[in-house]
Amino acid sequence: MTDVRLILHNLFRKLVRTLLLITATMIAFLIYGTLAGFDESIEQVYSKIPADRLITVNTINFTQPLPYAYVNRVRAIEGVERASHANWFGGYYREERNQVATFAVDPETYMDVAPEIRVDPQVRDRFVGTRGAMIAPRRLAEQYGWQVGDQVSLFSNIFPRENGSYAWPFEFAGVYDIRAEYGEGGGAVLIHYDYFNEARRFGRDDVGWITIDAVSPEAADRIAEEVDALFANSRAQTETSSAAAFQRGFLEQSISIASVVTLVSTAGFATILLIVGNAMVVAIRERTREVAVLKTLGFGGVRIFRLILGESLALVLIGGALGLGLTALIFSMLSQVPGNPLPPLKLYPITIATAVGYMVLLGIVTGLIPAVGAWRLKIVTALGRE
Repeated sequence: MTDVRLILHNLFRKLVRTLLLITATMIAFLIYGTLAGFDESIEQVYSKIPADRLITVNTINFTQPLPYAYVNRVRAIEGVERASHANWFGGYYREERNQVATFAVDPETYMDVAPEIRVDPQVRDRFVGTRGAMIAPRRLAEQYGWQVGDQVSLFSNIFPRENGSYAWPFEFAGVYDIRAEYGEGGGAVLIHYDYFNEARRFGRDDVGWITIDAVSPEAADRIAEEVDALFANSRAQTETSSAAAFQRGFLEQSISIASVVTLVSTAGFATILLIVGNAMVVAIRERTREVAVLKTLGFGGVRIFRLILGESLALVLIGGALGLGLTALIFSMLSQVPGNPLPPLKLYPITIATAVGYMVLLGIVTGLIPAVGAWRLKIVTALGRE
């Protein structure tokens, strides 16, 4: 019998116990894979954001508005190639559970500072030329069956219209796609800022944030300082940062994702270390006489050490692989959800490689003590045990 067959035979001889240990390991790596995969997916998206792109928000926090007049003053700063603005609408379709991320934007300039958007020129012209128009990500439009020319009512859970109604009517002008390098998920419904601004009951002539394209990455830091200095004594002071830093800060308002990955993964792996390590010690103790018999039959201490360590490694690798597989399945399902505001999620090679490294490390650590014990076991002593 080969070593591999011996390892698998011994691993599954106590089927219920083994399945429970594999399940515990699977859950630990499911948690790790989900958190680490999410963090790496975010980093992949941020790495594609141009270094010369800046975001200006209210210094209090991003939920506080900025005066619309700031936009043209920012455009006048030397080194600003282009600038546009947007406002959070807070939309949903028909029922509140159908949340639809919606931005009120300047249709003529916004897509120039949103390189992830790929839109047909005819759709863009229709959107720009129709005051009450909206465009939407392709998947969202397909989910709700929106066709060009349809009258679509979106509800805002923040802004009522002048007449008190939270229902906003729009004409559907078409769909857009997210460029492949930014992933194919995500995206928001885009509506006209002027149409929204004139009809809303409060907050008129305010914007949510300003997006700036500098002439070069080298000029970006200077422009950020000049923008904030320009409005330092205004009623709405500003904070300008790179678009990547802003989005990371938006996501990590309360806690760092990297910290969560570290803390939760450490706790999970420590638990697995205790559970699997203890189970392996018990399992080898139950097989003390069998180990002695193997030594009697000519199995050397090194080979027995290798068999037991291999058993521990196999258990952790099987559970870990199942956990990562389940993570990949969850990410795939999430990517199919229309209107999903999350970036495209997937397990990148660096995440998989790190996870496999943890599997090997856990397998070695949990199997080391029982393997050493079996290696050093004396045949006479083992056969004399009850």
